[in-house]
Amino acid sequence: MSLTDKIFPLYLVTGRKINKPISDFLTDIEDCLKVGAKLIQLREKGISAKYFLEISKGIASFKNSFKFTFFVNDRPDIAFISGADGVHVGQEDVPPEYVKKFFPKLLVGVSTHSELEFEMAMNKNVDYVALGPIFKTSTKPKSVPVGIGLLKKVRKISQKPIVAIGGINLENFIEVLEAGADSVAVCSDIFNAKTPAKRVEEYIDKLTKNGFLL
Repeated sequence: MSLTDKIFPLYLVTGRKINKPISDFLTDIEDCLKVGAKLIQLREKGISAKYFLEISKGIASFKNSFKFTFFVNDRPDIAFISGADGVHVGQEDVPPEYVKKFFPKLLVGVSTHSELEFEMAMNKNVDYVALGPIFKTSTKPKSVPVGIGLLKKVRKISQKPIVAIGGINLENFIEVLEAGADSVAVCSDIFNAKTPAKRVEEYIDKLTKNGFLL
């Protein structure tokens, strides 16, 4: 599997400590897949490894019914055990080269927060590079936005898919794609919505109307 040629322009990222039954959360994920979601990352801080694995296995089981790419945040071991497609790591997580060495079948995405980090990631064996936060975000309120300008700059040098993240919502995500992102990672604006699947439908409708989906 490779993301080099094409990456879906909408990347769903869960981003809060799950406070509902697993079955209800998985229903939300399944409903998002039903309306066209094709790229999902399980990112849940502050829950046990056992709980994290159970949820990851639940999402991975949907691959029997839907065609989508599934990443797990931080934990290559859980990604591998659960049957996910890949792992997303941050600057303080397991380095991509170790993930590729011990879990060679996993796709790897890496977070970057500056031009220097992005340039360093370009020289690593990763399948996409995430840049952010693009805008101010409630997920990481202390992080300083890197802005659209840096996104445009790194687009000129990147040979890898770029995932833009941070403060992205239904009102600004087309601007981010037009600035050069291959995909936009959306967290709060989808999973804090009353009906996440309906919100996904709104994104996909806007992607289609703006020519990002055929």
